[in-house]
Amino acid sequence: GSWLGGRPVARLKLDAEGKDLDIVQSLGPYVDKVGLVQMEVFHDDMPRLFRGTLHCAEVLPAMRSLGFAVADGRLDDEVCADVTWGPQLRRLFRDMAFVRQAAIPLWEGFQAAYPENMCSAYSAAGACGGPACSSPRLGIHVNRTGACDD
Repeated sequence: GSWLGGRPVARLKLDAEGKDLDIVQSLGPYVDKVGLVQMEVFHDDMPRLFRGTLHCAEVLPAMRSLGFAVADGRLDDEVCADVTWGPQLRRLFRDMAFVRQAAIPLWEGFQAAYPENMCSAYSAAGACGGPACSSPRLGIHVNRTGACDD
């Protein structure tokens, strides 16, 4: 985690073949500097593809213990058992965004209003970690940081 040098990180996108949580945990005391973590989360019914791969039901409590919550409020605690993750291949895993728990009120309804097919990237902006998305294709940038100090 020292590679952060104390700087905040708006979005940490991980794809480490089942080791995503290990990377977040390796941040140690610097984990508080990360506003949003996007990682692959494997469905609970999926066989473990890689040594050390964790399932959704293992990742969610670990991320909560690090101070994160699922960014998309439409996904509740049942998300790990949900069989509607998507087309056949996508049922194995999904990209899931986690944000600082204190920022959850700012994220409520955001991903429903600005779905992934509209936003090419989500990030946590400003000192409060409010949601932001951009789409160069559509020429939009939405930033809902409220009155937080940058």
